Amino acid sequence: MNISSTKTEIKPTFNKVTFNEFESQLAVYKDKLNDIDTIESLKKLIVSNFTDLVSLYINMGNYVEDASHNNETEVDVIETYIVNYSVPEDFKTTIILHRDVFLELNKVKVLEKEQKEIKTLSNKHFEKSKAILESQLDDVLNKIFAKKNALSKNLKASNKLSKKLSLHQNPWSVYNNQFTALLSQFKDIEQAKDISEDVLKTFNDLKKACTSISDKHTVLIKQLEASISHIEKNINNKDAQKELKFFIDEQLVHDLTLGNNLSTLTEDLNSQIDKLKKVKIPISSEQGMLINREIDLNKAVQKWFDYQILPDVMDLITIENSLKSINSINLTNLKNNIQLAKSSDEENTNRNTPNLNNLKDNLSDLKSKGEVITARVNKKVEAQLQIANLIKGKVFLEVPFNSSLNLNSNTFLNSIKSPIQKGLSFFDTQIKKTTHYNAHSSIESATHCLNHRMFKQDDEHYDSLFLNKKFIGDLFLIPRKTQEETLSKTLNQWHSGFNKSALVFGERLSGRSTFLDYTSKKYFGNNIVVLQPNSVATIDGRKFTTTNNLKEALQYIKNNNNGSTKPVILIDDLELWRDKDYSLLSNIRALINFIETESDVAFVMVSTTKAMVNHLDARLNFSNVFSTSINVSKTDRDEIIEALMIRHGAAHRDLVSENLEPMSAKMIQKAITKLSHKYNNNLGDVFQAWTYYTFVQENEKVLFKEVDYDFPDFFTQQELIILKQSSIFKKVTELELKRILVSRFESDFKSALKRLINTKVLLRNNLGHLYINPVVLSDVNQFINQRN
Repeated sequence: MNISSTKTEIKPTFNKVTFNEFESQLAVYKDKLNDIDTIESLKKLIVSNFTDLVSLYINMGNYVEDASHNNETEVDVIETYIVNYSVPEDFKTTIILHRDVFLELNKVKVLEKEQKEIKTLSNKHFEKSKAILESQLDDVLNKIFAKKNALSKNLKASNKLSKKLSLHQNPWSVYNNQFTALLSQFKDIEQAKDISEDVLKTFNDLKKACTSISDKHTVLIKQLEASISHIEKNINNKDAQKELKFFIDEQLVHDLTLGNNLSTLTEDLNSQIDKLKKVKIPISSEQGMLINREIDLNKAVQKWFDYQILPDVMDLITIENSLKSINSINLTNLKNNIQLAKSSDEENTNRNTPNLNNLKDNLSDLKSKGEVITARVNKKVEAQLQIANLIKGKVFLEVPFNSSLNLNSNTFLNSIKSPIQKGLSFFDTQIKKTTHYNAHSSIESATHCLNHRMFKQDDEHYDSLFLNKKFIGDLFLIPRKTQEETLSKTLNQWHSGFNKSALVFGERLSGRSTFLDYTSKKYFGNNIVVLQPNSVATIDGRKFTTTNNLKEALQYIKNNNNGSTKPVILIDDLELWRDKDYSLLSNIRALINFIETESDVAFVMVSTTKAMVNHLDARLNFSNVFSTSINVSKTDRDEIIEALMIRHGAAHRDLVSENLEPMSAKMIQKAITKLSHKYNNNLGDVFQAWTYYTFVQENEKVLFKEVDYDFPDFFTQQELIILKQSSIFKKVTELELKRILVSRFESDFKSALKRLINTKVLLRNNLGHLYINPVVLSDVNQFINQRN
């Protein structure tokens, strides 16, 4: 016997709402609209009363449709026609008009807080908005009245309408969806206003931070001017010489604290920029559709500050540092002259005049240059950091890709700009060494390459298995047998009483940090002292804070190493131990001295790049100081295959070829071997390259496809010099480059630096430091070596 079950359909129930009720509510709403006299009250009326009216119509439309479908006598054909067929289109127009007015009113309230002049126009805007809504409501009510009268008085027309409607599908379901969508947009607009106000508050805080740049500069200038004025008044007063000397001493110390500080500024800016998120804001409507603007404000604002503001700030800080240096030199000379005049009882008027005049001349010159920069920064911030540009649909914080190509006439690229433009039609993506350097095609190729390598959001989880700086736990560790054996022999000799130390060097991304971390834990357990600039280190349970002064840190270790345990001292990325107060060479000399005197009671392991070793060997015979040198630039092919497959295995996905067939172990090994050969068996480069060739699929598979773009050598000589500095020292700043290149920076290197930043070859971290984009680091180092 067949048993069949029937499923009872549960029909929705709708509250009974007659059209007369709705018509009455609509008339009441129109009367309330007539009495409205402010923007805020109109907004409240729309967001509460009118949205309630829309909800009422939706409920009425559902009820009428349901009653009509069930042939209920409570709803006649005229009401069905008016509610479900005739009025919805006109009422939809009314909803859209209210939505658009509501949007514009919210935009006005936001703009009023940013642009004072908007307030004078808001009243006119309010009157026009109110008039439009009143006109539309009158039109709808008149049409409703006319249709009802025409149909109710003409029975024949009513019967004809009934037959006509029976032949048509009721369109209410479409209108219902449209009304519901429009109703939700009122909430979206209100939420967008709150978001816009939060963004505006953050923008105002950013503007205050930028205003402080010019304020601090002004304070510095005024302080120096007041100092010079005081010295001029008292320099020839013999009775005031002692007081004047004390005054100069105070100024020499106090003036150093004035002016702008890059680290402080970037911290202030980043603390505000971090508040910004990705937003979706309604900005206008077109043919009834609400137009939203979606933008990641955090990225947009960060990029704008990096490209438009920070370079000017760097210039200003350079001026301030020059001014403080000149001031310090001249005040010191004045102090010495006062002391000399006192000891010899001579008049010092003529001797001090040149110093004062020189100080005033330099102050006047640098003051005017600083004012130009601060005015430019303030103008950019006021004109471009505007919420108005965002919600009006205007260009918002644009950073043109080719902005760095607008160079001065004395730059390299400008000299070849004309022949390049004439030959645009012949450009292709290959790198050709011709008489005129084909910059355009090379930049295009570089952009394609960077875009392919950098932006793979769908593969983020899979790629992270290969891009971590260090191993992800012991299960991912593949020991380097050859290098580890070398270190083990050295440690055995050290334990026997010999003075020993180890230098671990290699190309960037070759695994130096991982090797130090793994071997130190394996051979020393917890007796490890990790030294990093500006961090906290521990020796025998005592914590101490480090600066960029390596000599001070090593001295602390020497004083507090009780000898009961013989620790290992790890100094990873040696090239980072430097700043304006402590040079790398002075820190290296302190390290060499420590190794020569203390390497019997403490084992020193230092890591740095191969390029830095060559750089230091040319100056200090650096590598010979260490008893053991371990090169980790290359990793055995089998070790690379094992390490890569362990990481791939952690993803629990199958590897497939371009035809979506599973790749055999032999095919995988062949692919890895090819990558290893291409990247000189550099473990980190192979890991990184693997992410360029793999693409995560929806079916728990990973597609291996050889589609990586070659990165072209499009760099000028100036750009390559900047990149070499960035590669050797891992990170640079504009200030460092200016100190190194002096006057040549402005004329030859400033535009080159901007192009490297704009093409994303150089990236900027949260502290304002520039570093080479990791996805092209291997290519850049190869170009540097080839050009050398």
